[in-house]
Amino acid sequence: MTLDQIIPSNSSSRRWTDRISNALQKEVDIDLNLLPPVCVLQVPKTLTHEKPEAYTPQLIGMGPYHHLRPDLYQMERYKLAAIKDILEPAQIINFEHLLIDKLRENDLVVRVCYNRFMDIDEETLAWIVAIDGLFLINIFRSAYSSNLHNDPENNVDDSIFTRDFMMLENQIPFVVLRQIRKFLHLSSPEDREDAELISMFRRFCEMHSPLPLPANNEYHGNNIKETQPLHLLDLMYRLILDDHVDFASVPIQTSHIINIKHDDKDEAHDQDTHGDIIHKFETMLKVLEPIGPRKVQKVVKPINQILSNVPWSKISGLFREAMERNEDQESKNIITIPSASQLWCYASVKCIPIREGICKIKFEQASSALYLPVITMDAGSEVILRNLMIYEAAMSKSKLEFATYINLMSGTANTTEDVRVLRQAGVIKGDLTDKEIATLFSTMQRSFVRSSEISNVEIVMKKVNEYYDQRLIVRARRGFKKSIYVSLKLLPVALSIFFVLLLIFKTVCSLYDCHNVWGYKDGN
Repeated sequence: MTLDQIIPSNSSSRRWTDRISNALQKEVDIDLNLLPPVCVLQVPKTLTHEKPEAYTPQLIGMGPYHHLRPDLYQMERYKLAAIKDILEPAQIINFEHLLIDKLRENDLVVRVCYNRFMDIDEETLAWIVAIDGLFLINIFRSAYSSNLHNDPENNVDDSIFTRDFMMLENQIPFVVLRQIRKFLHLSSPEDREDAELISMFRRFCEMHSPLPLPANNEYHGNNIKETQPLHLLDLMYRLILDDHVDFASVPIQTSHIINIKHDDKDEAHDQDTHGDIIHKFETMLKVLEPIGPRKVQKVVKPINQILSNVPWSKISGLFREAMERNEDQESKNIITIPSASQLWCYASVKCIPIREGICKIKFEQASSALYLPVITMDAGSEVILRNLMIYEAAMSKSKLEFATYINLMSGTANTTEDVRVLRQAGVIKGDLTDKEIATLFSTMQRSFVRSSEISNVEIVMKKVNEYYDQRLIVRARRGFKKSIYVSLKLLPVALSIFFVLLLIFKTVCSLYDCHNVWGYKDGN
């Protein structure tokens, strides 16, 4: 690391000083409670290492986090073309006066939406959000007729556009888009501007959401101000969960997102315990060796040598693994559910598709039916699902219901056979293969701790588990598998003990005349 990387440059320090000074002067009369909440969050690297391309745009950089990346500059001409398409010539000529200057005056409103400090000046930030905001508005307008993606000159895959637009780090705040439309007079009269923009948001979500959305009449009427989304991903999240309450978005909490790791403390404690027992046994032999009759000493000494060469740690490890397998599974603190094929084969539970959101998931014991929303798995679905999970975890008042739903799907769609069963039932649709879907859900299994509030999905999973565990065939199958598993794991232990006893017997026979002991005589 160089000195320049450690100590900021003079120009960077000067920009920071100027920005703080200007902010103090401008914010004297501003009520901070009226500012929009933080809503565009940078995903921690610890959560993106498995699949970074699911959280980092590959084609279109939207907003200050990724706009200035050189590898994404190829899309600049498309953004400028979109601006020319959406604005009048007079607006383009006076673009800086009409929009950039006003965004600079509202710099605080823009910056407060992002959780990462941005070392860029007010003018640069204003140009970034202006260009990207107009580009996104044009995309929304084009979504009605799909003119952008049907353009023969544009050979970019639509799924790549969708994936990039739905990434958490790539979001343009709703409040910024509303300001752009207002400053350029792109909106309808004052009482309808939010409804128009939300309607465009919703249309895009309807076209690309992997899960069903509620009826469209919820986002119209006099209460439109109460249901303003924070950005596109926020609206899709709330539509999927059929949740219209505004969240207070905060930077990602490490208490809500943790990686599940194997705890080696208990294992080390067990190894110490077993080692202590073996050590005491060996000590006892060493005490017996110098005392007693000579024949006893001759027997104890070779036995002690044999025991010192036996791999007791491996033997005790096999035994411990056989007896504590279930406890290790529970220690992960993840609610599991039987797969779709197991539910049908051993409990006659059918998975029935519903055209409703996650909140409508239910289990009817009388009809042995598990009702699951239809999910469409296409090329862009994984990115959307992953970013929805990350965004949910960033909510300060979240039940982690979406993450629990992903956990449910990772259990029911555990193998390609399970995916085939769910596809035949109509729960899963889309272009991805059964193997791709099974792999996707297995790698997406949530690594979030449980929330303090129990979600509807978690209640349903518990009901399914209770019903499944009560089946006689399930209990018999589990008991048989457990006995077989323990027997196989204990077999090496039994063989090791038999081998030790055999060596001890051979040692005894070398000192005593075993033929005389067993009644045999030489020559018979």
